[in-house]
Amino acid sequence: MPEHQDYYKLLHVSENADIEEIKRSFRRLVRDCHPDLHPNDAKAAERFRLLREAYEVLTDAAQRSRYDRGRQKSAESNSDQETSPQVHYVRGVEKILVQNYRGAIADLSATIRLNSRFIEAYLKRCEAYLALGEERAVLEDCQRILRYQPDSAIAYYYRGRARQRLGYTDSAVKAYSQAIRLNQDFPSPYYYRGVANYQLRYRKRAISDWRDYADICKQQGNIEGYNLAMDTLERYTGLQIRIGGRSIGQWWRSGTQSIERLLQRVSSRSSQVGRLGTQQIGRLFQNRRRDSSQVFSTFQNQLGAIFTAVGLGIQTFLKTLLQVMRNPVGGVLPAYGALEPKTALAVALGFIILGESCFLVGISSRFDLTLSVIFGGLGVGMIPILSIFVISIITRSFVNHDRHWTGDLFLASSAVLPLEFFFFLTVFSPWIPNLFLFILFIFPCSQTILLLYGGCSQLLNVSESLAAFLVPTIVVVTTLLTVLGISILL
Repeated sequence: MPEHQDYYKLLHVSENADIEEIKRSFRRLVRDCHPDLHPNDAKAAERFRLLREAYEVLTDAAQRSRYDRGRQKSAESNSDQETSPQVHYVRGVEKILVQNYRGAIADLSATIRLNSRFIEAYLKRCEAYLALGEERAVLEDCQRILRYQPDSAIAYYYRGRARQRLGYTDSAVKAYSQAIRLNQDFPSPYYYRGVANYQLRYRKRAISDWRDYADICKQQGNIEGYNLAMDTLERYTGLQIRIGGRSIGQWWRSGTQSIERLLQRVSSRSSQVGRLGTQQIGRLFQNRRRDSSQVFSTFQNQLGAIFTAVGLGIQTFLKTLLQVMRNPVGGVLPAYGALEPKTALAVALGFIILGESCFLVGISSRFDLTLSVIFGGLGVGMIPILSIFVISIITRSFVNHDRHWTGDLFLASSAVLPLEFFFFLTVFSPWIPNLFLFILFIFPCSQTILLLYGGCSQLLNVSESLAAFLVPTIVVVTTLLTVLGISILL
């Protein structure tokens, strides 16, 4: 008998129908298809055969019992197929493709409920959680995946992405490195490890990772990934000041090129006049014009490069200053990590010059600016910077952290800057009430403490408990040395 035939539906009876009910229904249905009444109708003959087959099975107790058992197994099989883990998994993947991440998580969670070891479902759910910014859920799924499959490179990659978003950049690098060790042809961990290394100020490692990412994408024919790597390698050095869509150097070169074209027109007319003279005089003027044109072109290129460098330096300095002061705890590491060692040193020196200038202006309201007072003021202003710088170097040597010493100077110069700016405001103290001046003093003190805490926990990479101990230690030592310096130098 065909497996798809339902004899009960065919005879229009229920599953609990007795033999008499089956016989009555059979007699009623065969009247329309009996071969004696429809001798030349093939469809009627086939329907009569099926009705007869159903009648014989359902009126025989043994055959009906076997039929009912087979029918129940078939129904259970179809039900299991509709609710199988594979069906839910496919639905979840389809919803991810159309960016329906919540719906995808629901289907993938149903898959995992039916099969707790369905690794692909966990991985796809990590992708959906990551798209929704639920990093903690990603870490939980990665933990489950690695419990069942410890060598899953994709799980370590998702763990790195989640840790990096949560701010645990060092541990994110470790997760990316483990993913790369497990699968060296997996490109994504290279790119994001490069981003993490760049945030941690390991510029050479970041460049190496991005180049590896570009090479793997090129080998695998991933043009989009290759272009992303190339854009990142071109963009990591910093931004340029742009006015009207052009940098200062581009504006300068455009202007000088216009002047040069004007001079060329003048020189062409001069050459016409020169041809009226002797050939020797013409050649003499032509050589002089060529020499002057080369000198002017060299001067133009050098001056354009100077303007571009100055513009970039000013922008980098202001951008770093705003980033650090706007977010003293979380902005120190990203601000420092975006700079090359020489640029970081230049920015730190800029902070020192700005702070010393504010401090000298502040003490000018209390002392006559003689030569000794200026040198004494500069010495007092440098005491807290040198104190924090030395303590930072000593701490970094104990924790075996290999970051460049410019990070210590960057921390020291940026931490002292708010207090030195407050000294600049004391010039207006005759017009500011003392109570308001005291309240105003709380803000730079808080900013300095937060900068010290952020620098210790991020640039020095110490634990939060050690950073909480270092900050008051730095404040006490620096204050004592500064008071001693004031009594000696001023």
